[in-house]
Amino acid sequence: MTITGKTIPELDDATLASLREYSKPYNIYTALMTQSGTSDPFPTELENTIGNIEWTRMTGGTYSIISTSTGFTEGYTFTLHSERFVIGVDVFSIESEWVSDTEIRVYTKDSVFDLVDDVLNNRLFEIHIYNVVPDPTPSVTPSVTPSVTPSITPTISITPSITPTISVTPSITPTISVTPSITPTISVTPSITPTPSPSQP
Repeated sequence: MTITGKTIPELDDATLASLREYSKPYNIYTALMTQSGTSDPFPTELENTIGNIEWTRMTGGTYSIISTSTGFTEGYTFTLHSERFVIGVDVFSIESEWVSDTEIRVYTKDSVFDLVDDVLNNRLFEIHIYNVVPDPTPSVTPSVTPSVTPSITPTISITPSITPTISVTPSITPTISVTPSITPTISVTPSITPTPSPSQP
């Protein structure tokens, strides 16, 4: 390749793929989706930097997208597709939701919002997985000058002040003085001696 007289070397496919990867802040999956009857959706891939993607029909109008390589990072994964469109005279819609780090669900509905098949007919569907943005706040490890606080163990001398309390219980032994009161009993028995009367002359 020559531009303004200068030759630019051709880049191989691997180098071009690396440049595409680093020139976008996201990985991308772009495909034209077709689904009929009870078959799994069939994608015609236009671009894929995400990795292996598998489409599966779960029930009528409900389809599962499984990533077996790059995860669908929560908060960084977005889908782009038609929301409402007309086929003939009927109005249909496509909805999608993030389910987990490995699964996205797609729903196709009719005009009364019933889930139906046979709606995807070369419908463009994209998945963008944006690169996780690192925390813009730089991680700074502050330089800390250690502060040494001397460890002092105080010695406390306690002299107890004890005021003895003496409880005296007096022991009193009563002394009883007994003075006997004796009242003598004197029995007097009179002794009478008769005196003879002198004889009259």
